[in-house]
Amino acid sequence: MKMSRKTQAGAIVCSFILLLSQYLPAEETDRRRVWVGLDLFISFLSADLDIEKKATEKGELVLLILYEDDIIFVEKVSRYIQLIKAVRGMPIKVREVRFSKLKEHQNSNIGGLFIAERSAKNLPSIINFGIEKKIIIFSPFKMDVKEGVPCGVQITSLVLPYINIEALSLSGIKLKPFFMKVAARYEK
Repeated sequence: MKMSRKTQAGAIVCSFILLLSQYLPAEETDRRRVWVGLDLFISFLSADLDIEKKATEKGELVLLILYEDDIIFVEKVSRYIQLIKAVRGMPIKVREVRFSKLKEHQNSNIGGLFIAERSAKNLPSIINFGIEKKIIIFSPFKMDVKEGVPCGVQITSLVLPYINIEALSLSGIKLKPFFMKVAARYEK
């Protein structure tokens, strides 16, 4: 996963912003983590060795953006992801879904879940949904990977993909070997 100079510069700027975010209100810090996590979410999807199996009959990859209340913010997040247009040649379709409505997608082909708002109370049901569907769940929030979300972001002096080895295994998700090498790991 070779990064262009532009991508490296963007990662440095994002790291700097996140370091400064300790002085911001929690909501602002969460939003910054969401923006930083979006590109990593797409990278995780691209690294999923079985991503093609998660496409719809039309060959589309449906991505769900999960939220509780802030639909205006989540619509901005969706528009950003839609700019990517495709993952490994598969066109993407983005849907905003309230946490309480996730079960309505149980019988749908889903490519991945992105958690756009923090919600400790909904985390267990989101994790179970991902395990049953064998899909990537990505959360940019600090403790969610330790709580069982398979994929997230670790922010130190670098911005790195962050994986929960046990959660990946439970979900049956296999990532490209190079991606596994560069990712920070949470192991119990």
